[in-house]
Amino acid sequence: MTLVLAGAVTPAQAGAPLRPSSCEGADRAAARLGGIGPAGVGQASAIRLMCAGEAPARLAALAEDADDVVMSFEVSQVDRGPLQAEVDKIHRAQATGQSLSDHMITLLKSYEVGVYPDAWEGVGFEGSIQVIDTGVAIVIPADQVGPNANWWQKFLSATVGTGAMILTSALCLGAFNVGAPAAAPFCGALGGFVGGMIGELLTPISTTGRSPTRRSGRRRWRWASTEPSPAPCWARRSR
Repeated sequence: MTLVLAGAVTPAQAGAPLRPSSCEGADRAAARLGGIGPAGVGQASAIRLMCAGEAPARLAALAEDADDVVMSFEVSQVDRGPLQAEVDKIHRAQATGQSLSDHMITLLKSYEVGVYPDAWEGVGFEGSIQVIDTGVAIVIPADQVGPNANWWQKFLSATVGTGAMILTSALCLGAFNVGAPAAAPFCGALGGFVGGMIGELLTPISTTGRSPTRRSGRRRWRWASTEPSPAPCWARRSR
């Protein structure tokens, strides 16, 4: 069972006189998502990011205002039961007073792999997440949207990482027999690893538009460099 995430770019509507800043930001962020996702076969999927006023009716209905930002993670086949169970965990955290961004970051940091540490630091937003027929959707009110590219970078890392985590866990649970004792811990760990990895790897992509395998800085991405690493201290001769 594998998961494919392919970005869907929503262009700005031609001829619109003035568009809210949240819509302009969503367009730029969506452009960063075009074609991003781990290679694989089995589950065709898509990420949509746009303003509610420009979204399909079924997604627009989830928002209160036309300039709210709607983000959806959709797959061709998914069992709503496991998906709802994962979303309910987020709802319970929000009911205790935790913001949506704080919960996402806490969740992702518990599974961070250290490829790009602090990928989500400094971003904050409130919003809602709910199950739809084909996956999950996140709605961020316009007044919660940050004003700059740095906010959008961290927003994408947090939301795409969490979306990948939820979908992977739900798809994994759907592959097991109901009540299988090993399903929950295994699928939770699998979803956490996938979500944490994608969230971290998406940071340089959402900033520069380049894959981390195309070196984005020698120090942080030394593993992607063709230059040899310095010899360890124990291998150097003393002079």
